[in-house]
Amino acid sequence: MPRIRSLRPNVSRDAAVEEFSRGAFNSMRALVFGPLRSVADFYIPFQLFQVEISNRGKIDQRVFGLDAVSGSLDLYHFEQLPGPAEVVFLETRNCVPANPDEQRSQEILLGKVRRL
Repeated sequence: MPRIRSLRPNVSRDAAVEEFSRGAFNSMRALVFGPLRSVADFYIPFQLFQVEISNRGKIDQRVFGLDAVSGSLDLYHFEQLPGPAEVVFLETRNCVPANPDEQRSQEILLGKVRRL
């Protein structure tokens, strides 16, 4: 079973189930598919990049997380690199493998940062 590093969750499992179990969207989903039956943790790998942005002489340093599967998710912005208190290590099968093509990841990141 793979051992992964993950950001510490910022919502409990019970709070997530409650959020997915209420509201108009849930009522429509329940009519079509039935009630929510199970919830599972699922992990998507991210690559972290420290980026220096120069805009009209002003230099801005930022830390971004890019999903390491296809690069199609929105960038995740960090105020600083996550420290040991913000990270957990766990063993799980509920994760997708990362795409190791770092050159392609850098190209995707550059395109997304330019659109900010």
